[in-house]
Amino acid sequence: QRAAIANSGQAVVSIALQLCSRRSDSTVDAESAGLCINLAADEACAHLLVKGEGFGKLMMKGLQQKDVLLMKILRHCASHAAVRHRLILTMNSVSGEQDGWLLKLIE
Repeated sequence: QRAAIANSGQAVVSIALQLCSRRSDSTVDAESAGLCINLAADEACAHLLVKGEGFGKLMMKGLQQKDVLLMKILRHCASHAAVRHRLILTMNSVSGEQDGWLLKLIE
């Protein structure tokens, strides 16, 4: 099913990412995060998530707030070898420093 979503275009993945990041307070909607977690388990969907607008900012929010649901999205995305390079580039560009986000991750 997830592969079919990835093949249908980036719109579904983009909407899921927007739903997950729409709250301005410190919490993340569990249902939206769950959808992104399930999408991130598929390599093609994870690639679309990482390319998506706002992915890096959302993951930095997760790192700063130690949000377990957002960290699960990051973990799933990082589990795909084909996605890792893009993930690292995205996170480095958002964090403003080379691999600074990795230091936050291991704190």
